[in-house]
Amino acid sequence: MSQLRTGIILHNPVVACGAPITGTATWSGNDRGRDVVAILYLRTEGRGDLDSRLLAEARLGQATVGEANFSLLIPAEGPVTYHGSLLRVMWYVALAVPPKGVPPRAGKNPSEVTISVVPWGWYPPAPG
Repeated sequence: MSQLRTGIILHNPVVACGAPITGTATWSGNDRGRDVVAILYLRTEGRGDLDSRLLAEARLGQATVGEANFSLLIPAEGPVTYHGSLLRVMWYVALAVPPKGVPPRAGKNPSEVTISVVPWGWYPPAPG
């Protein structure tokens, strides 16, 4: 049995509320034929509280080795990414390979990429 390896490449790590986040997922070592799922989740932290919420998922297959494009929709109502002194709102895209019969969940996934969610109509300045 080989070790499960996963990876995510995002097409753009900054996305507006109501828009899709897209990327490519790769995996190998899925010897048990489990579902490979791209997930979008939100994590909030503040004054000792930690909360995670799964917001979208895209099933990518059950192959032992694979590569697949995915698209996950950011909710139009957000919230936007925020890093304050009392509250933090963080967004992640991850690749989950849960055991059969178990739904994917936020956190503790082998591949996790941080994204920035911005208000609709706001776009970062072009590099250079």
